[in-house]
Amino acid sequence: MSIKPRLTYFDGRGRAEPIRMIFAEAGVEYDDHRIQRETWASMKSTMPFGQLPVLHIDGVDIAQSMAALRYAARKYDLMPTDPIQAGTCDMISEAIEDITVQLSRLTHNPNATDAEKAKYKDETLPTWLRYFDALLGSKQYLVGDSCTYADIALFNFLHDSIHHPEVLETFPRLVDFKNRMAARPKLAAWLASRPVTRRSVEISQVDRAKLDLKVQRDQLTHYQKRINEVIERETTVARTCMAQGKRRNALIALKKKRWQEQLLAKTDGMLMNLHQMISTIEFTEIEKQVFDGLKQGTTVLQQLNREMSVEAVDELMADTQEAIDKQNEIEQALGTQLDEADMEAVTAELEALESQMIADRLPAAPESAPVSAPVSAAPLSAPASAASAATEPAVSGRRARVEQPLVAA
Repeated sequence: MSIKPRLTYFDGRGRAEPIRMIFAEAGVEYDDHRIQRETWASMKSTMPFGQLPVLHIDGVDIAQSMAALRYAARKYDLMPTDPIQAGTCDMISEAIEDITVQLSRLTHNPNATDAEKAKYKDETLPTWLRYFDALLGSKQYLVGDSCTYADIALFNFLHDSIHHPEVLETFPRLVDFKNRMAARPKLAAWLASRPVTRRSVEISQVDRAKLDLKVQRDQLTHYQKRINEVIERETTVARTCMAQGKRRNALIALKKKRWQEQLLAKTDGMLMNLHQMISTIEFTEIEKQVFDGLKQGTTVLQQLNREMSVEAVDELMADTQEAIDKQNEIEQALGTQLDEADMEAVTAELEALESQMIADRLPAAPESAPVSAPVSAAPLSAPASAASAATEPAVSGRRARVEQPLVAA
């Protein structure tokens, strides 16, 4: 029977939290050994270098937080096997350590001046965030095409240690990255269940509610960008289905589009309303309503998350039995979500789409008036047929004189 790893640290997040996130993402059970500061003095001499955290794993004690982080990452496949990629992960994690140390020196220094705090917020933090933003670029992960410990280290800093979320807001790609990482199922489960620490207890209920609202709004912004791509694709699929004579499939695509647009509007409006409630009303009087609202917001965000597959939209055009069954399932589910007014709006959109497609097939009307042929000033010559017609009476007369007696006889 293998012995579970044991991570020893104070009852806080700090330098142990990225290691805990490694265990969470890897799905590994471990002993989260949290000690009180009052007992640390008696334990200090038994720890390597007299420091925490210490990771007891595979029969050895590994001190130094970065060493423990990298060991866990290697053991649980969150460290790339490629040496260059592994080195890049190390580079990023050491950079995060640098900014963390700078922040720690400031926050734990009771004599820190307002000027020093302002410099960190206005210069130091934005500079480091620009570095991380450039490394991330438009990629989903910092290194390679899967989650590594560098992603977890950066996520931990952005999620737990940023201290100035308004600065992070100016880096939308990093905000999206943070939200993607927070939505990873195992990490999300850890964030929702991890112990409340001394620092988090010091945060008032109002501040906690505002923070939770902000997290939900950040997630909503991220979801809006992704689901707008899906909505745009649904419009394209509806047009394609109409061109192929699949009117029912086009109608399903437009129903999905309508439902998703309603989800976005509903969630955004709800969160804005809650934000105003917290800001303008005595919190203790509406505490239950606020947290009920946050719970509803989480439910709606989960619904949005399930609606974000472009591939699922393309299935609306398929003719396989499996696709048809899925189309029937979607149509039945949407039947309970859209009311009569929604259906009228969807039908009107479908008819407008149909009319537009008919108009697109018609030839374009001329943009200018037709040009009249110029009239010549010279007299027109009589055509040959007219000249011959001029001699016709004489001929006709002779023929008449010859034929007339015959007719009389």
